[in-house]
Amino acid sequence: SEAISLFLSAEKIQPKRADVQYNLAMLMDQQENFTQAQAHYLRALQYGSDRAYLHLRLAFLFSSRSETDQSLMHLKVALEKDPERSVPLVLDELLKVHSDLDSIRYSQQFAELLSEYDVQVSGPSPNN
Repeated sequence: SEAISLFLSAEKIQPKRADVQYNLAMLMDQQENFTQAQAHYLRALQYGSDRAYLHLRLAFLFSSRSETDQSLMHLKVALEKDPERSVPLVLDELLKVHSDLDSIRYSQQFAELLSEYDVQVSGPSPNN
């Protein structure tokens, strides 16, 4: 897309600008180029962006790759930074039959994390 081309040009000029990396991540995310989106979100974080939504998207992307520790770490940050926005987005995701959060959704850590925000989710079954 034209927007991606413009931000890629901006990245060549100033590769360490967090806002350029963040915007590229968002555009790649919208294009469902999740590998590139994750790379740009991580660069945005490295260069100083610390937005709740950035952490939330990283939580989803890491979970979709079954990288549970990274996913839970970023989810915790997103919830701490902006629970009013992050909690509803997580709950909406959990309504899906196949969710990016499937690798963490039944973990005890996930249940404990959400319980801090008065959200109850089913944890692992007692037979696990």
